[in-house]
Order: sequence, then C-alpha cells, then structure tokens
Amino acid sequence: KGDLPLAEGGSVTKQEVIGMLDDCIRNSGHTLVGDYHELWPYTNSLTIQDYPYIQNYMTKTGKTLKYASDNGARNPETLFALHFSNFADWDVRRGYANQYQLYFALRGLQPLSRTYPFAGGWGQANSIPKAVVDQWLADEPEDPRLWASVLDIAAELPNYAKGQWDFVMESNYWGKKYNGISAREGNKYYNDYSVIMYGNKDNQQLSHGDDLIFIRFADVLLMMAELSEDAEYMNRVRHRAGLEDKPYSLENIQKERRYELAFEGLRWNDMRRWGAAYAKAALESQIGAPIYNFGKAAEYKGLNPKGYSARYEETKGFFPIPQSQINLSNGMLEQVEGYRDGQGLYPGFSN
Repeated sequence: KGDLPLAEGGSVTKQEVIGMLDDCIRNSGHTLVGDYHELWPYTNSLTIQDYPYIQNYMTKTGKTLKYASDNGARNPETLFALHFSNFADWDVRRGYANQYQLYFALRGLQPLSRTYPFAGGWGQANSIPKAVVDQWLADEPEDPRLWASVLDIAAELPNYAKGQWDFVMESNYWGKKYNGISAREGNKYYNDYSVIMYGNKDNQQLSHGDDLIFIRFADVLLMMAELSEDAEYMNRVRHRAGLEDKPYSLENIQKERRYELAFEGLRWNDMRRWGAAYAKAALESQIGAPIYNFGKAAEYKGLNPKGYSARYEETKGFFPIPQSQINLSNGMLEQVEGYRDGQGLYPGFSN
C-alpha cells in the first residue's frame, strides 16, 4: 500500500515513513551494539565468567563481551523500552519487576545449580519447536544468533529435569532472551544477577528487572530495508552477525526479521501482515514436532478440533473484543468472527 489512514484523520504515506526511518538512522544517535550477544543479560559482568557457552564463544572469536546495559549503562541499540526497578513488592508494585522474565523462565523452580545461569519461573510460551531450529540451521548454518537466542537444553543444561509441574508441550529448546538470569558468589546462587549488581531483593518472582525492549535499531534498519527494498540496511544487520551479504527480496527480509528478532514478540504480527497463506503455513509447521508431555516423549498434534488454518480463517489472528466493551457500545461493536456465542475462547489442543 502507498498510504494508510490515521485514527485522527488524514493518512501517512509510504514515502513519509521512509523519510522518518531515514531521519532515525542518520540522526538519532542510535546504533547497533558490537556483538549480538551483548544485547542479552546473560553477558552481564557478574554471570559471564561462569557461563560456559559465552566463554567458549569468546575463546573461539577472540572477542571480549559485555552486556550493553551492564551496571545501568544506556544500550545504544534500544529506541523504546519499558524499564523496571528493584522496588517490586507483593502489591500493585509487582509490576515494577519484569514479569515476562518470570513467566518465560524455565518451569519448575529446579535448583539454580542445575539451570545456571538461567533462572526458574512459570515456563510459559518459551518452549521452541524443533522445526524452528531445523529451519534456522538450514537457512543460516553459521549464524551465531541461533545459539545466542536458543537454549539447547541437552547441550547446555545436562542436569535439567523435564516434566516439572505437569509441563506439557515441552521441547528440547528454550528461549534465552527473556529468561531471568541468575548469578552466584561461590556456592551461593541468587535468583537474579540484579540482587548483587543493584541491591535487589532475592526473590524468584520479584527480582528480574531487565528492560522489555519494544523497538531496537536493528528493527529500524530492517523496516527501512523492507520499505525501500534496499538490501544495504538488511546487510548492516547481517554484518553484525558475521554473515555475508544477501540481495533484497521479500523472502530474504522475512527470514532476516525472523532470525534477528526471534522471540522478541514481533513475529506474530509479521506473520499476519505478510498474508494469510504465510501465517497459516508458519502455524501448521508446528504439527508433528517432537515434544514432551509430563516428561514423556510425544508428538505435537496441533489445535483442536479444526486445526490452525481453519482457526486462522475464522479469526484472522485477532483476539476477541471483551464482552463488557461490546455491551457498552450499544450495538456499535460486533464480536470478532470465530468468537461469537462464546465459541473458540479456548479451543483446546489435540494432545
């Protein structure tokens, strides 16, 4: 599309957005951090020396890494983020801690000595299908962002126990980026490195305080590449990962966004805006994935009873409108198709 309507009236054109992105790239002062790993808190100065994966990476590359936000430093790649603090408590202040890091942390509260440097939590929405890893390896076998983003549990956490707290649809892979990161002093393990670095309380639910990043500079470069169809911006992102140039194509930018921004909360709307066929194919790719239910090997059979494609056709990927708002609208709002008459609010799974 050449333009899109604005809620307040009028419209914004494609060329206007390209101009805004160009201004940001040239004049904002934001830039890519030197190494992709430095975006993520497992490279913090209290944990990094005890994390074998990073130590091996630094030995292999000759690099010395440091978390871009270490000791409160300003991350030059972050454009918009939600900050947290060490004032979280058991009332409305619970939101002062990063609850995403709690919910995405490894399920079951196993001893930190088993999962170090990854903290424990509720283990929701962070188990990665094998097909994602397989496709990444097929597309970019030398991409360091893969294992910077994905925890290979068998390789990195040999003492981890599957099936904790009735865990189902568990895979062998886990997201690293927003898992809480612990630290230790001798044999003493802390729920989060912020306990030592910032004097935070040592509490499994309240200690995590890393930024929730909404837009980073790499995303801006990839937006510009997609809108201008200029590979220069995409290849700036690839060069940071030590990867060779690729020509611009929609397929190449789709893959680049998938891997650069993996597990950062952007994939779903990328899938939707690239069309129903793309979204449905991505959803269906999960079917047949090897999983564990209650610690026992199984196969993922998908969404029940109609399957992902039919469900996507019904809802177009939208959430339902709260019934309370429909009631208040005096007939102005209608429920999203696929949720009418209370249907489909929790369709269930075939497993």
